[in-house]
Amino acid sequence: MKKKKSLLRRLSPFKKKETIKSLEGKLENLYNKQRLQEHRFYEETRGRHDFIRGGAPNNRNHWQAKPLREQARHLYENDPIARRVVDSIVCNMVGRGVMPIPRHENPEIAAAIEGFLNTWNNTTDVDFDGDHNLSGIQSLVIKTLVRDGAVFVKRIVRRRKISLQVLEPDYLDVIKNGINHDNDNEIINGIEYHKVTRQVAAYWLYEFHPEDNYSQGHNTGTRFVTENPRSYYTTGAGGRSLRTPVIDVCHIKRIDRPGQQDGISWLAPALTKLWDLREYEESKLKQQKLQACFTAFVQDNFELGEEERADILGLARKDSETMTGRTISAGHIEELPPGKTITFPQGTQTGNENFVERCLRSIAGALGVSYEIFNDYSQVSYSSGRMGFMEMDRHLKHVMRTLIEPQLLSRVSKWILIHLEMNDIIPPDHGAVIDWTPPAREMIDPNAESKALASMVSSNLISLREAHAMMGKDFERSVVDIAKTNNRLRELGLSPLLSFAGSPASEDALPNAMINQEEVSNEENNEEENDSQSESRPPE
Repeated sequence: MKKKKSLLRRLSPFKKKETIKSLEGKLENLYNKQRLQEHRFYEETRGRHDFIRGGAPNNRNHWQAKPLREQARHLYENDPIARRVVDSIVCNMVGRGVMPIPRHENPEIAAAIEGFLNTWNNTTDVDFDGDHNLSGIQSLVIKTLVRDGAVFVKRIVRRRKISLQVLEPDYLDVIKNGINHDNDNEIINGIEYHKVTRQVAAYWLYEFHPEDNYSQGHNTGTRFVTENPRSYYTTGAGGRSLRTPVIDVCHIKRIDRPGQQDGISWLAPALTKLWDLREYEESKLKQQKLQACFTAFVQDNFELGEEERADILGLARKDSETMTGRTISAGHIEELPPGKTITFPQGTQTGNENFVERCLRSIAGALGVSYEIFNDYSQVSYSSGRMGFMEMDRHLKHVMRTLIEPQLLSRVSKWILIHLEMNDIIPPDHGAVIDWTPPAREMIDPNAESKALASMVSSNLISLREAHAMMGKDFERSVVDIAKTNNRLRELGLSPLLSFAGSPASEDALPNAMINQEEVSNEENNEEENDSQSESRPPE
């Protein structure tokens, strides 16, 4: 330090001024860089509510994911608004389930795949933990994705059976960095990248959940299943981390920035509003409780001499010392000596429901859902409700098409086809494809919308297969079911009911009705021609 001071003293005043100016410029650049970096952070990771909202950030690349995930979980478990928003997204995206439909020109191969899927989808064999069917697995994946920002789905193959294991993003060993000496691949935050292609080659996942309790050197909680555990591992909160090839794992996350490694909770833009609204409701509740706890004081008004007044004031001082620290309760009555007065606080009337509504609309907009999910239909008409529902439906369909299908459903389809091929259920080089049909959108006006759909089919604007897909049904399965139903009705001596001209008609009456309809249409055409000829004739 003394050498630096001596150097500055040796410099000329002009050089000294330039040096100080250069140092100030460097400090300003550092300040601007730090300010720019702060602007890139999410607001809820800047230290507000550190203890409740997940603590200080860690030092990995996407360090903001952990505190935001902890806040979102806390709100989902304790706040009804956050739970309602997340559950609404799950119900509107999954509903009764996104059902797989096999496609193949050979009906035998398609029937073999469909037979396996019917058993696999509707039972708990699809779940490694044995708790959910396929629709339940999809609901759990979407819920974890929205709340935590990411989710892992692992393929488990044991005893010629395939199942899916859903893992929270906490299983990723983010503290593992370095080089995998077996293949010279680089590991960054628990994700291993190929040394040549730089694509994801494997994930390093904890053997147990990091937050499970450990006792006597073993763990009794949820265990990460692996077929071939490796000898190298890292010791962390969840024990050792095991290498899992990318072919056996689906890492589902929403990419908001190019090169993003981990997903951020979808509740991140709405966390500030959720906390503010929660604090506002708590403060309003405390205010109403305080206003209900008024205290009445009784005072005697009579004249006293100076000596009597001094004695009473001395007693009053002792009473006032004993009165300190008393609490206010409803219906409490306190007697005071002369000379004491009390002023009652005036209750404030600040019932501003518009503030709550604005917060709810902001939260709904941040998550891409309609405000009406909060069961407030006071200002909704048919047109506004339909427009809001359609906008939410477009947003969720976009998420399903661009995120869920490529990162989850397509990979699960490959796993199923590989499993069927390895078990000789379908031949190799089969060329089969499994499509996924989302659930049907609920109709606001079923009568009008069903007529519009039938009109589009009859006008050849859409095919009958597309109409079935819009209704969330498989065309081939529906046609077969209709044929079986009609054959069964004929066996019982009943005619299948068909819709003709907007009214039900029997199969036998359909040709006569068509002939009558043609005669009516011909008569109408003849009348129109006669009217046009009479109008074109000149007057006599």
